[in-house]
Amino acid sequence: MTAMQYMLTFLQQPVLAMLIRERNHAAVLLIAACILFGFALFGVSLWVCPVWTCAGIPCPGCGLGRAMVLFIRGEVIAALELHAFAPVFCAGGVVVFLGAVLPARQREGLYRAVKTAEMKSGITMIVLMLFLLYWGVRFFV
Repeated sequence: MTAMQYMLTFLQQPVLAMLIRERNHAAVLLIAACILFGFALFGVSLWVCPVWTCAGIPCPGCGLGRAMVLFIRGEVIAALELHAFAPVFCAGGVVVFLGAVLPARQREGLYRAVKTAEMKSGITMIVLMLFLLYWGVRFFV
């Protein structure tokens, strides 16, 4: 296998699909997110950024939680100004929510659809790379 083939194979791995395939995984993530965002809606942060704490630099997700709260409240412009990936992560949250609450048959259909989309397009890894690029631009510019 050439380096390019290996890279394409890696980029097409289904990450989100594997998360929603098992209801328990999606449910645990959903519960944790609800707790964090529930407190964030009232201005209380339960999460201390480990990158900021250890290295003194903002991590790629710094501001993302607050931006997602703003986005959910309908303050789209403010959310995008704080972190451009808020809508993307909110959409991912909807998919995880569906993976946690859908009956087995519908969840399996969602899993297959998301897996196919991820494998054919590599969208999850593309979003991850763009996320890191966005962080670099925010951090270094």
